[in-house]
Amino acid sequence: MALATRWWRAPDERSAWLPHLLLWAFTLACLARIPLKAGAFHYGFYLLPAPLVACGVLWFDYLPRFLATTPAARRVFACTAASVFIMFSFTHYRASKTLYDQHTLLLDTPRGRLCCVNTM
Repeated sequence: MALATRWWRAPDERSAWLPHLLLWAFTLACLARIPLKAGAFHYGFYLLPAPLVACGVLWFDYLPRFLATTPAARRVFACTAASVFIMFSFTHYRASKTLYDQHTLLLDTPRGRLCCVNTM
């Protein structure tokens, strides 16, 4: 809402804030759609990149811009953001690996190996 207000009230800055407004509108639409049965077996993975980009913009652009006034504080925000993304990536990898191992089936045949999705 703040971005829409800023975009509306500052006509000279509209071209600068329009990508941010579109990103957050699309992100909110994606986040609203994911709980409505858009899982990994549907098209849930296609809805996830926009919220991840929005999270990166929040951590690397908005928070340093509005909260950090010194270069040292900006570096602290950048290190914190990088740590959060590394933690999220590691957690996602751990959870995905466990699920991927549960849903795959390795078939050894006389002609070679085949890795299939286990649907049972």
